[in-house]
Amino acid sequence: MTSPAVGTFSCVIDEDPRFHLEALRWFASITAVAGASPCDLTVHVVGSADSDALDILEGKGVTIRPIRPFDSRSAHCNKIAGALSLAAAGVDVSSVHATHSQPTGIAEIWVERAGQNSIVVAGGANGELSPADIESVRNVYLSSTVSLFQLETPLKTVEAALRVAREAGAVTVLDPAPARPLPAALLALVEVLTPNESEACILLGREPSRVGLEEAREMAAELRKLGPRAVVVKLGDQGCLYADEFTQLVSPGFKVEAVDSTAAGDTFNAALGVALCEKMALEAALRFANAAAAISVTRLGAQSSAPSRDEVEAFLSERRNL
Repeated sequence: MTSPAVGTFSCVIDEDPRFHLEALRWFASITAVAGASPCDLTVHVVGSADSDALDILEGKGVTIRPIRPFDSRSAHCNKIAGALSLAAAGVDVSSVHATHSQPTGIAEIWVERAGQNSIVVAGGANGELSPADIESVRNVYLSSTVSLFQLETPLKTVEAALRVAREAGAVTVLDPAPARPLPAALLALVEVLTPNESEACILLGREPSRVGLEEAREMAAELRKLGPRAVVVKLGDQGCLYADEFTQLVSPGFKVEAVDSTAAGDTFNAALGVALCEKMALEAALRFANAAAAISVTRLGAQSSAPSRDEVEAFLSERRNL
């Protein structure tokens, strides 16, 4: 949710010359993300390399730096690749680290014609994140206003991180995805729970289904009994419903032509986190999050569909009277 910024980036590629040529496409895409040209890219080559491919890269202004081969190169490459994408969006990646025991997790996503999706995830390195890792970055939480969590890492680690965030005084937001039943001790550490329709059903032991507004009101009350202070039920094109001890508020969705809903939930949560950090009024915060999610479903992809802050504000400005 930040405006794009120009930067200098670094990646590691293998000996296969196809990857060298792919780096050119990567260079072009990162330049576009950064919003300006040129954008510096240094390619660190593991082992031997195809000289023609390197000549092509150098001709495009890419710096080539050979490095010594190492056994667990994929973990290091994936760390840098992931950090590159985050850094391009202005994210502080100083606490990102790699594991040599697992590859980076992957997700296969199927999108139907109406834009709804199904996702199969192989967690990979995500499963290696431990409570000890959380302790090693405790200082990060001390400077946080809002801490946002989801369930792609072990539950014991999520619970440990929630506890550290609460101790630091941060507002804890949990997106309970991938959906699963959750222990009471974990939910007690959550201030704002943000399930979508299916996730809300699963948390309550029900069969996943579409949920209307009246049913969402009842489900939000039941979810609050599990521990969280407040619940935001994400209702897709219907918008969302917020509920705490004193307030229930429906924020209508925006009418858009959906092509891919893959990133809608993540984008909603990111925008909600921004809004909470900025102490937006509740109604404005929910509208801001709905707008970001609405933009994301008009685009294909996951990371690539998330809008910038400027795009969200422009979207809202155009719909000020709606």
